[in-house]
Amino acid sequence: MRKLLLFSLCLVCSTVSAQTAERSKFEVFGGYSFEHIAICGNSAGGCGLESGDLASLPRNLNGWNAAVTGYFSDRWGITADFSGHYASQASGINSVSFSRFDYRFGPTFPLNAVKSDKVGAFVHLLFGGVHQSVFNTNGFSAALGGGVDWRVSRHIAVRVAQMDYVFATVPKSSVGSGTGFTNGFRYSGGVVFR
Repeated sequence: MRKLLLFSLCLVCSTVSAQTAERSKFEVFGGYSFEHIAICGNSAGGCGLESGDLASLPRNLNGWNAAVTGYFSDRWGITADFSGHYASQASGINSVSFSRFDYRFGPTFPLNAVKSDKVGAFVHLLFGGVHQSVFNTNGFSAALGGGVDWRVSRHIAVRVAQMDYVFATVPKSSVGSGTGFTNGFRYSGGVVFR
């Protein structure tokens, strides 16, 4: 994990120093996010689901997504993406609530063929970590996806849709050792400031 972050930092620094004549273009995104994911692994297990530790956790989470992207050319940039998702479920007199916090970094590529005066699109591949409140665990996280922005003014756009396939490592069981994986999809929408 540290090597990936160090590599990303070195890549950003070398790109900035190599392009001193060309000004970088930054954008900041913030908005709502919906995640549909198996919280503790696939439907057959993970996090003790196979032994009934957590009954059936909800798989739909609501939250927020924020990102900063620095474009170093018209072909690519680097994105730092952060999100938080939350859910709770009542079962009789008991209630289970949990949260997921993701932090991911990676390259973003604008799709110039789609770009027009009003509409812009991009794809990105992000890597980082996730913290889940279920058993207070941390793991590896990745997202592959893209989005469509509609420009409202020179410095403001609306992110109509950002769709990502998300992947994370999770504990296999509350009592055992080892890790499994979980995956799902994330939708985000909001405002982009340029």
